[in-house]
Amino acid sequence: MAWFKRQEKGIITPTEQKKETPDGLWYK
Repeated sequence: MAWFKRQEKGIITPTEQKKETPDGLWYK
């Protein structure tokens, strides 16, 4: 999961994560 790696680095905000990934991937 690429979004998880980005979250780990802290360079992406929760709002941006939702924009980049589908809701299905976001909840998982």
